Amino acid sequence: MALARHAAAHARSGGAHTFSVCAEASNLPMLGLARRLGRPTESRQQGTHLDVRVPLPAPPCPPHF
Repeated sequence: MALARHAAAHARSGGAHTFSVCAEASNLPMLGLARRLGRPTESRQQGTHLDVRVPLPAPPCPPHF
């Protein structure tokens, strides 16, 4: 989970708004990991694979002094 969160944070800091996971539809641990990253907004089945898209949260705002 830590690696997935790090990848998501890195993607967000680079300007990405969505994290995409492509996995076998039967790979429940991977699909669960995608759900733990956030609420999936879109999923499409392509044969035996699922493409799941999870919106990334906005980066935290720097403190104002």
